[in-house]
Formats: sequence, structure tokens, C-alpha cells
Amino acid sequence: MILTEKETTALRDLQTQEKSCITKYEKYASQAKDTELQSLFRTLQQDEQRHFQSVSWSILLSFGRCSSMPSYTLCRPMIPSIAISPEIHSRTL
Repeated sequence: MILTEKETTALRDLQTQEKSCITKYEKYASQAKDTELQSLFRTLQQDEQRHFQSVSWSILLSFGRCSSMPSYTLCRPMIPSIAISPEIHSRTL
């Protein structure tokens, strides 16, 4: 399924926001003096990284990059539970 321009723009905006959060949490973790806070910020950074990867995966799938895969059922876009980076997906094509 190909996404509309509006849907693609919304996903790209979300991708930008997720990347910004990753950068901020990384910065906060490096600046925190308390080890518990450092751990919290690193955990939040990892969560945001998974969100970023999920959005990236959705964008990748929406452009039909997986059309060469054996099963069309694997090509459903907007699968939020999948946290596979586009780099991993591209190596499987």
C-alpha cells in the first residue's frame, strides 16, 4: 500500500521529532551526574531509537521496497511493533 503525500509527510515529521528526542536524551545522559538519571536517559534514548526505526520501517514499506519479497503479507505498512532498522531490511533484499 502506497501512502498519500500527507501521510508520508506526517511520518517524516515524526521521524524528525524522534531523531531530535534521541539526540536530546543522549545529551542529557552525558550531562547527568547521577547514575540513575544517566540510566533513565539512556533507556529513554533507546526507546526513541526503536520508535525512529519503526517509523523508518513504515516509510520504507510504503514505497514498495519490499515488493520483491516472497510474501505480500510481509509488506503491510504502518507496523508499529516492528523495530527493524531500514539498514537491516535493505540487506535482505
